Amino acid sequence: MSIKNKTKLLALKLVGIGNISDFELMTLVSEGNRGAFEMMYNTYKRPIYNFLLNLCRGDEKLAEDLLQDTFLKAFHRAAQFKEGGRLTAWLWAIARNNAFDSFKKKDALNFTTTLTNEDGEVMNSENLSVELSHAEELLIKELDKAEVHHCVG
Repeated sequence: MSIKNKTKLLALKLVGIGNISDFELMTLVSEGNRGAFEMMYNTYKRPIYNFLLNLCRGDEKLAEDLLQDTFLKAFHRAAQFKEGGRLTAWLWAIARNNAFDSFKKKDALNFTTTLTNEDGEVMNSENLSVELSHAEELLIKELDKAEVHHCVG
């Protein structure tokens, strides 16, 4: 922590902000109080980072990105913090949700489907459309046969 930040935090504590409730702190954050935000960040960044690092299975870069996203969301949603709530639990919930959302996006980007025909050949967009039209023709023929059998019967 820089000397400038230590001085700001010391000033906050000297005027009585150091002993405020989580709700009061988040009220100050929601009002744009930079010192209150820095106090929140400096107090909770290490435990939140360790939590995220564990969720990310040691991926430090991803954990750092998620940490920044967590505190950015906490800043923007500070007014939603409920009186009587625990700030650690609220931040952990934001961090967990960020991590899960990130994992979902990552899985979606890595998801690929490979279609093969009856011969085991990989289908590209051209032969896939030919196969689909052929399948549609076969289905129509089968439906026509069933309709004829029904009418004859």
